[in-house]
Amino acid sequence: MKHIIIPVASLIAGLALGAGGMFFYERQFGAAPVQAKAAPSPSREDSEILPAFKVRAPIVAGDGTLETYVVFTVQLAVAKTAAETAPEQLPVILNEINMRTYEAPLAQGPDGRMPSVKIFRDLVLAAAKPILGQGVLTNVMVTDVVIGQTEPL
Repeated sequence: MKHIIIPVASLIAGLALGAGGMFFYERQFGAAPVQAKAAPSPSREDSEILPAFKVRAPIVAGDGTLETYVVFTVQLAVAKTAAETAPEQLPVILNEINMRTYEAPLAQGPDGRMPSVKIFRDLVLAAAKPILGQGVLTNVMVTDVVIGQTEPL
């Protein structure tokens, strides 16, 4: 009987101490914070497409070796409220894209010379969102891909 009473008493004491600690913590620091709702992103009707710009990106394999260079033509769709100020931010966005392409392995295919357009699109989206602001960027479109391009843009 003694072998059963000690574990049961320990379990009851542990539950009581845990519940008391939770009660004390809630009284001291308040309830858990409520998550703020994200602002709804503008719909496609409320957005404007910026002029296309070109981005030269290195195609890097997973092991870090440079395979080739690719020129992507990119267009950004932004909210109409930010359509006037967004073109001024394109040089900063282009710089951020260039900084991120050297870290992302874009090589795909058996020879490693084909770029992953989905990874590049996600990279542009991640680079442009913090610069333009939350809820401003509605879409990123990669409209053209030229492989092996090394001439000036």
